[in-house]
Amino acid sequence: MNPLLKPRKCLVPRFPSTIRSAKDRIRPRQTCLFSLLLLLIVPGCGDSQKTGDFDHTAQIESGITALRMFDFERAYKILAPVQPKLETGSEVWSQATYTLALAAWHRTPPSEESTDEAIVLLQDLVATVPNSSIAANALLDLGRIAEVSDYRNDEPDLELAREYYEQVRAEYPDTDASIRASLYLAQSLAQTFDPALLEEAVALLQETLAAHPDSEWTGLIGQYQSHLIAFYLDDPAGAIEPYEIAVEAGLPRQAREDVSLWQLGILAQQADRPMVAARAFSQIIEDHPLSIYGNMARERLIEIAEDNPSADIMIPELRGINLGR
Repeated sequence: MNPLLKPRKCLVPRFPSTIRSAKDRIRPRQTCLFSLLLLLIVPGCGDSQKTGDFDHTAQIESGITALRMFDFERAYKILAPVQPKLETGSEVWSQATYTLALAAWHRTPPSEESTDEAIVLLQDLVATVPNSSIAANALLDLGRIAEVSDYRNDEPDLELAREYYEQVRAEYPDTDASIRASLYLAQSLAQTFDPALLEEAVALLQETLAAHPDSEWTGLIGQYQSHLIAFYLDDPAGAIEPYEIAVEAGLPRQAREDVSLWQLGILAQQADRPMVAARAFSQIIEDHPLSIYGNMARERLIEIAEDNPSADIMIPELRGINLGR
């Protein structure tokens, strides 16, 4: 990446940043899903646009639709000639600029040129409409670009990425963007595998859960925190509480609940928390009777019941599929 275009703290105001993981070295398309969520709720292009912008409404909406369909190349080709003609700073300009930036960033094959173009567009958004939700998301995306390798020989800059995430937490302390920034920041710390930074990541996630207990991100944060504690800090007992919080709040949609419940049950047994394990195994049997863990969960539940007769643990039957005669 051209060092003059690599996002730097001095080039943009202090506002928010977005998420991709340490393993994302080949730039999967799912990385812009959080950004696309914003576009799904942004109003249409007819609310407060200038007369000159109105002439391009159909093209802009077509470009946004293409991006929502993950057709980044088509979105780019539609919006690249239109965006410069719009009234700078208008709502429709912001939408078109942000969509064009995401399209440029995710064009294939990935290249330094397209990534640099995305950076310039995102920086332009932050400088022009600094108090908008789109600008906050633009800074999250700048953080993600800094954090991961977008193309061959692109060196990640974790220190810079963390600055963006810290900016979001400082400037937007009670927003969804702040929660996402905390999650990204924790992820950037954990990917180093340094024990001290892992502890810092866990503490950050705990702080976020305490500050936002009813957030839609609670399930994801709790599960991630428990995994760091159990599998990277080797503390199964410490992983139980955040895992229970995650299950109670609702596990991430991409997570298989039976797998997560099985993990919780095993961790609970390792931590000598048999009743927690019993609840997890019972839920597998009752809610996921066809799971590959069903029989094993029932066997373990029977063992727990035998070891704890005073608990009077009920052993559910595994329900099969009735195919008829």
